[in-house]
Amino acid sequence: GVIEFLRSVVGEEEARMRIRELDRLIRGYYEDVVDCRSWVEERGRRRCVDAVVVRVYDDRVEVLRRVGKRTYSVAELPPDITILYDKFFKTRFFTAKAGDEVIIATDIDDFTGQLRNSLYKVEKASKDLISAIKAAARRVEGYVTPGITDEGIVDPYGELDLNDYGISGLIEAYRWVREFYGPNVDRALANVGFLVGKLVSPIVRWRNRVFLDHIIWNVGEGDEGKTALSTIILLPLLSFTSEKDDSSVYIAGVVSSEAQFRNLVSLNRLPLILDEQTEDKLVANAPLILPAAVGMGTIGLHASRHGQGFEAKFKGMKGIIIFTNVPFERFITRVAKKASERAYARRVISIIWAPHKLTFTWVPDIKPILGAVNNVFLKYRDEFMKARNIVELAVMILRRLGDEYAKTPEEKKIIEEYVNAVEGVAREAEEVRKSSIPSDGEKLVRWAYEFAREAFGVQERNLNDVLDALFKNPSRSG
Repeated sequence: GVIEFLRSVVGEEEARMRIRELDRLIRGYYEDVVDCRSWVEERGRRRCVDAVVVRVYDDRVEVLRRVGKRTYSVAELPPDITILYDKFFKTRFFTAKAGDEVIIATDIDDFTGQLRNSLYKVEKASKDLISAIKAAARRVEGYVTPGITDEGIVDPYGELDLNDYGISGLIEAYRWVREFYGPNVDRALANVGFLVGKLVSPIVRWRNRVFLDHIIWNVGEGDEGKTALSTIILLPLLSFTSEKDDSSVYIAGVVSSEAQFRNLVSLNRLPLILDEQTEDKLVANAPLILPAAVGMGTIGLHASRHGQGFEAKFKGMKGIIIFTNVPFERFITRVAKKASERAYARRVISIIWAPHKLTFTWVPDIKPILGAVNNVFLKYRDEFMKARNIVELAVMILRRLGDEYAKTPEEKKIIEEYVNAVEGVAREAEEVRKSSIPSDGEKLVRWAYEFAREAFGVQERNLNDVLDALFKNPSRSG
């Protein structure tokens, strides 16, 4: 009688909400039937005798299967599952908060697997569980990860410091680098400039599919201060520190798998710093690195096995900065079979560090640059969209930061030195690029060595042995 009265006074939906709140107060939870599998007729009314039920507590959601008088547990889920339509990607995502971790997936199998890894009671993506998840989830619009959008830099989980500190961080970084980096001052400053550009590059790539977001390839023998630059300067500029780091922004070591790299570059739009990269892993990741450097290249497709997920083409979104001891020339030789040398070389700005052992006596207090970059992006967005590559974009942003925030002659000079460093290393990289592309004769010799080794088992002693094997086997060598 009470339920029918509520329905007649406030309507079906409002009555359901009030009954839920009453149940929560009395029992500590409320229940909803999300899928009825079997009905019976009793006295002219239908009654569900086989149902999937969600029991919603403050801190969890239990998924139950109720058949007649028997009830058994299907799964346990976090309380705040969301199906979020991302306004940047134009794609729907399953999301949930599991402790301090945010779970994000486009596919129901991946979503339930991540829940299971977070110690929720989830066995498999059964029909019962899929019905419960979709029924329990809130439908919202927003952004699934932080980074640049048409609305500026967004921070859906409150991870970033978006306060506007002006160019304080750039000024302090310059003073520290200028004092301690010796012959590598311009190389270090250029990395800072490129990082600033890569905060905005994803939205430019979204609008301009041929925008070239070069991978910044830093190579040195060691001890020059590349890791120090990453952890003391670059990460704080992004509002991260060594105590509060994030594997979606900085990885010291190797990227362990294609799936990890795909997820790193496809969702989070903040720059990605890959430090201490080994040769074998760089070569293995070459097909993933290349699409991440130009336009919105597709780097993978994750289709739902149950047909219940949202199809997601994984786009190369992040701007990438790499620190390694592997010369780009050696890398390009290793990957020559996978793509032309020119295709690889034009997507990379190679910065070769001079031998210099870094020692420093103080550490700067670096304020994040996100708020200032956000300000100039919103003011000069149309101008930035005209950039053709990361060099032009970084220079545009740096100069607009100078226009808006540089108040003294010293600050204006510092901004111009950042600009000169970016343009200078870009010119040097172009010279390296041209020298790293082998001539037709060099390509022929390389092919001959590889063919002789694979076809005839000839070891690479000298070119005469290779040619001798080819001439003695004309039918196989063509």
